[in-house]
Amino acid sequence: MEVMPITTLVTRVLAELERLQYSALSQTRYRRFYQRILAYAGERHIVDYSEDIGRQFFQACYACDWLDLPHPVPAKLHVPLRGLAMLGDMQMHRMILRRHTYPSGESPPLEIHAALTAFAADCERRGYSSRSWRTRRGRLRLFGEYLEAHRQELNAVTASDLSCSQ
Repeated sequence: MEVMPITTLVTRVLAELERLQYSALSQTRYRRFYQRILAYAGERHIVDYSEDIGRQFFQACYACDWLDLPHPVPAKLHVPLRGLAMLGDMQMHRMILRRHTYPSGESPPLEIHAALTAFAADCERRGYSSRSWRTRRGRLRLFGEYLEAHRQELNAVTASDLSCSQ
């Protein structure tokens, strides 16, 4: 792994965020976070970034070690943790690795689509709120994709069975 000056690393990460079309709000959040890291490094005369520097910064600013985080992780720590992970990714791989995957936009296979439609009708019949229905439906879509990937039959599972399992 090549050691890079922290200013170069931050500049590359911010340029990559722009190239990957992160929202303006996300870019601003990371830019502000990286300004804090640069100020921390400047105060301590640190030139090159390392994971240890990131840990020290996190400990000093947030009064906890990133290896002993509370579960669930508080929302205020999401940007700092992701920001430090992106610095490490850029230094090690010269790119930002996506942490979250997003749906491809393709329609589900016909079997799964039919089951999801039946599940939607069952949720409405049971009086579930549309918000909880979307959450359940998302989990079920992933479950259906898992079944398909492992070549397991979905025919034996009904919408009522899935509703009762929640």
